[in-house]
Amino acid sequence: MPHIKRRYGAAPKKTLGHVNASLRAWWRLFDKYADVRQVTSLNDIDEFVHGALAIKEGFTQSHASFLVILNDARKQRKLHPLDIRLPRPTPQHTSIPEQEHIRAIAKELTRRAREMIGGWEKSDAIVRSMNGWSLNKSVWNHDAGYRQFDVRHAHCTYRQACSELNNPALRRDQYFFWMGIQNNENYNNPCVAHFSEVIAGLYPDRKQAAHLLYLFLCKTGWNLETALDIDVEDYWRPHPTNESFAIIYSSKMRARGEYQRAASEVKPRMSAFNLLKAIIARTEPLRGALRSELNELVQTEKDNSHDVDIKTQDRINELSRCIRSPWLHVVIKEENSISALYEQAIYEAEQRLSTLIKGINAKRGAEEQLDESLKIGDFRDAYISAQYRRSNYSWIVAHLAAGHKNIRSLQAYLQKRQWKAHGEKTVRCFVNVLWDEIRTTKKVDPATLHALVQRGEITEEQRKRWIAHKDRTKVGTGCKNFTNPPKALAPEHKDGDGCRIQRCTLCPHAVIFDDSMDPLARRLAQLRVIKENVPLPSWYDSSWPAETEATEQILHENWAPDLVESRISHWLEKEKSTVHILLSMEGEYAA
Repeated sequence: MPHIKRRYGAAPKKTLGHVNASLRAWWRLFDKYADVRQVTSLNDIDEFVHGALAIKEGFTQSHASFLVILNDARKQRKLHPLDIRLPRPTPQHTSIPEQEHIRAIAKELTRRAREMIGGWEKSDAIVRSMNGWSLNKSVWNHDAGYRQFDVRHAHCTYRQACSELNNPALRRDQYFFWMGIQNNENYNNPCVAHFSEVIAGLYPDRKQAAHLLYLFLCKTGWNLETALDIDVEDYWRPHPTNESFAIIYSSKMRARGEYQRAASEVKPRMSAFNLLKAIIARTEPLRGALRSELNELVQTEKDNSHDVDIKTQDRINELSRCIRSPWLHVVIKEENSISALYEQAIYEAEQRLSTLIKGINAKRGAEEQLDESLKIGDFRDAYISAQYRRSNYSWIVAHLAAGHKNIRSLQAYLQKRQWKAHGEKTVRCFVNVLWDEIRTTKKVDPATLHALVQRGEITEEQRKRWIAHKDRTKVGTGCKNFTNPPKALAPEHKDGDGCRIQRCTLCPHAVIFDDSMDPLARRLAQLRVIKENVPLPSWYDSSWPAETEATEQILHENWAPDLVESRISHWLEKEKSTVHILLSMEGEYAA
């Protein structure tokens, strides 16, 4: 036990579950093969016998936790460590969730989020329009007084009750007691009839909070656990170079406190950043009530330090968790009407993802049904897959999207049947194109190979134009789709026109040729001159740094460094001597 506690005492619950499973598996193995070799102490475990038996039983590295603990104990007793090497688990090639299905779910979640936030704003507007109206209970007529009221008075009355009782989320029984009526009477009273609507106009309920969380996961690609662990006191900072973005972050407990980050736009109302801001601001009164309760319990604990029961300590821990969480909500039917989402609550019937999907499917045709077996983790898979596809299958981009510490962690997300099939198809295509080029042209041009693999074919006319240095951009590259540049680079591009921006090292359509080095070196020299002649804040607020980095990477990966540096120096001299002037196309977009 001391060795388990020392190595795994601070580990998250999920890791402890894996350790427990590993211990159980080895114990079952020792019992099963007791007739082969009895195990009663550390000395009885044999690396050859039990190592072979473990491999025979299909043990993999997922069962290695026991071996780590075992060798810790043997080391303390000055015994040699056992060298039992278990194989890696066989990769499971699962399927990627359909992007169309994830998109449909995100669209429905966005609609519900807009309705919820719109409901809060409508409720606030109603209360403001009543100009401070309040219920005079001294002249309250139980029989007929409420007939002059409507839903507007219901909103004001509930907020008045919350204010007078210093409780931001009164339960139904507390509210009715304050009004002096019974639960089973006066259902024609607007203050009773509109109770649920009034609550919805103030705070999210558990289902609404879960739907906001799902939408947040769709937009960030985070794990559920990481999103639930966001701390409202420290969850964002401004983007270091672009004020249009904010950096959201949260600690990953199963990664030993590593931070998961996501860049989110500041302007769009339904961005991940603004979703968090909206729910945190709306639930602040609930958080204030929880802080007051926590302070009282902590003071009680100090006053009675020798007589604190487990129930009180559990409540203190729960209050601390809820205060930190952005996912606060009200559950009016429970004794503690204020709560925060936790993993188990997400899987209850009302909040379950499958319940949401069934509701969406009820409005769709028989041939447009969404997969009801989708899991919350599929949001992350879909997000990483979308970034991987958009980046033309770049592992680096997928690695950044996943927020993994090393590239090996990403492999589990890319071991999908679709990516395996895509890779096999691309390799077959590459081999066929390679031999076709050798047979027909007696030479191999990497740029032509790349274009053939990506596009399937290129015309003879296109070959001739490339050889004659035609159809080249101003930075010396070819272009796979000159009339359709990415919107991120050319937001004002008109359909059918040629690309005016031509910042090709940032563009996935670029085709690099053997003779592209000199124009690229010229562009890099231009970028360095720009940096010297603009204010540094302007430089870092633009996409020029990204273009500089991409151009440098392409040059140094494809040509000899000394040759590259000599051409850059050549063009820098030309730029500074005004023999060559920085080319700026009319109508070119700003950086």
